[in-house]
Amino acid sequence: ISTSLLPLTTTPFHKNSLDTYFLIDTAVTQEEFNMTKIFLENVIERMDISEETIHITIIQYSYDVTVEYAFTEKQSKEDIIKRVREIQYRGGNVTNTGKAFRVLDELSVSTGSGSRDQVPTMVYWVVHNSASDNITQLPTDANITMIAVGPKANIREAELVSKDIPPVVLQNSTELVTRGTDTVINTCCSEKVSPTTMAPVATTLASTSQPLAYITQAATEPCTKPMDVIFLLDGSSNIKPSQFEDMKTFVKSFIRKADIGPNTTHVSVRRSEEH
Repeated sequence: ISTSLLPLTTTPFHKNSLDTYFLIDTAVTQEEFNMTKIFLENVIERMDISEETIHITIIQYSYDVTVEYAFTEKQSKEDIIKRVREIQYRGGNVTNTGKAFRVLDELSVSTGSGSRDQVPTMVYWVVHNSASDNITQLPTDANITMIAVGPKANIREAELVSKDIPPVVLQNSTELVTRGTDTVINTCCSEKVSPTTMAPVATTLASTSQPLAYITQAATEPCTKPMDVIFLLDGSSNIKPSQFEDMKTFVKSFIRKADIGPNTTHVSVRRSEEH
C-alpha cells in the first residue's frame, strides 16, 4: 500500500462528509454474488456521493483480498456503479476475514489511501460465512456494522469486531437487497443520525431452525424516558446451544447501548424452560 503524502488542502469538509468502506465476503454462489452487487448498486444510488461528501471504498475477499474501488478514485455515483457492475465473481470456499480486516486497517491509516483526517469512518461488513482465519487486526476509529446473511454467518464474530453496534442478521440475499439497503441508508445518511448513534430493535426471540434474527436502525433521538425491559429467553430442549448463545448476544448488545440506571432503564432477564 502506498504511503506517499497527499497534497495539503485548506478546503473545509462538508458536514455530511463520511468515509465508507464496504467489506464484502464473496465466498458465495454466483447467485448470491449477483445479489450482493445489486445491494451495492442500490445503496450507492441512494447515497450523497461526491468529492466533498461521502467517499466509497469497496473490498471483496474470499481466499484473496481485492480492493475493487478506492477513495483515491473519482467519487461519483456513475463511476462507482459502473465499477460495481464490472466486478468479477471469484467464489471459493475459504473466507480469510482476518486478512481482509488487516488490509482494511492498513488502508484506514495510510496517507496515500485517500482516507480523510477528522472525517467519520463507517464499515459495512457483508458476511455469508464464518472466518477461516483469525481476526486480530481492526481499524481503531471505524464504526463497523456486520451484515450477516444466511445461516452460515457467525454473528458472534461481531463481538470481536464491534462491541457497540449489534449485527444486522438477514435470512438470505433477497433480504440483503431490501432490508440491508434500508439499514445502510438509515445508519449512514439520515440527517439526524451520526455514525455512532445506533440502537438495537427488539424482535421476537422465538424457537427457530435459523439463527436468531435482529436488526439495527438509526437512533434518531436519544431515549431518555424511564423504561422497564424484560427479556424472556426460550431455554427449552428445542433450542440448540448455538441458538441460545445467539439470544445472549442479542441481550448483551441491547444492554451495552441502553441507558441503564435507577431512574432510567430497568432490565430483567428470564429464562423459560419446559416443566
